[in-house]
Amino acid sequence: MSDHFPIMIKLDIIKKTKITSKLKIIFCRDIDRIVTSELKDALEEQDWFSLYDMTDPNEAVSVIVKNVVAALDKVAPPQTHHFSARQTQA
Repeated sequence: MSDHFPIMIKLDIIKKTKITSKLKIIFCRDIDRIVTSELKDALEEQDWFSLYDMTDPNEAVSVIVKNVVAALDKVAPPQTHHFSARQTQA
């Protein structure tokens, strides 16, 4: 792909959705409890071979992000948390 250092990517670990009728819903992952060996195994299950034939760096980044998110979905699936409007105000 490149002879440069790897490019760091930022994954959307916390996703917020619309507030519906005074209820705020947040999706997040419990990344503190990820077992490194399980994440490694989940990453090894992904198809990385398609990267070897890619010449478009944007396409390569898309495949990397897709594979990492799929591995995270397996070892640290997104969890839904509900908050009332009163709980979220400072």
